[in-house]
Order: sequence, then structure tokens, then C-alpha cells
Amino acid sequence: MKKIFDKQAKQTTAAKKKHTLSEFEKIQIELAAKSRLFTTTLGMVNYQTYGNN
Repeated sequence: MKKIFDKQAKQTTAAKKKHTLSEFEKIQIELAAKSRLFTTTLGMVNYQTYGNN
């Protein structure tokens, strides 16, 4: 029960959760690349399905 109400423990866990700007930039680049890959794959599937008529 003491661990739940320990302010110092809450502060240390909050400090550990902070992300840096470079981490967010890496995540943004990774998501953009995955989005392009998904869009390209979706386009290829649509072309194979509907483009050969």
C-alpha cells in the first residue's frame, strides 16, 4: 500500500516515461515508411485485381 502513495516513486516513473525529440522523429520516419509501403502494396493488389481486365 505504501508503494501506491509514494510520491518519489511516481516521480521516478514519470521521469522514465519522457521521450526525447529524436525518438519521436525516429517513430515519425518509421510510420511514414510503413504508410508508403502499405499504400504501395495496396496499389499493387488493386492493380492485380482490377487492372487486368
